[in-house]
Amino acid sequence: MRFIVLARICIAMGVILIISGVFKLLYVLRIKKNSAFIDGEIVELIEKEYPFGPIYMKPPIMVYPVVRYTVDGVIYTEKYKAYEMQGKQTFFVGQQVSVQYNIFNCSQYLIAGEKTIREMPVFLIIFGIVMVTFFTVPLLMI
Repeated sequence: MRFIVLARICIAMGVILIISGVFKLLYVLRIKKNSAFIDGEIVELIEKEYPFGPIYMKPPIMVYPVVRYTVDGVIYTEKYKAYEMQGKQTFFVGQQVSVQYNIFNCSQYLIAGEKTIREMPVFLIIFGIVMVTFFTVPLLMI
């Protein structure tokens, strides 16, 4: 009985991961399809403590770059949707970056050459499919 409840919870989590991955993938594809490039600058790094993890370890710190760029005289200062782990980040304040922005919604952007936001949707979808498959097969055998 406990396994059935646990399996259903894991299947639901897998479905949520798949849906989340699809939405993130659509976000990236929408920007890439309708995009232009412009120079921007990282003006701030926002640090946020990751709320989950083992209680015996210090929680990891996520670092989100904040990018400022100007399109048609309008200045955009937006927090990037992807993060890096503290101590491993490749971005720094004052760094010049190439920004690929959505021409129909200039506040949606990607940092050119940064792969985290492009790879994360695929990882979420694959991990969600594995979770759903892994926990559905035993339920079908009961």
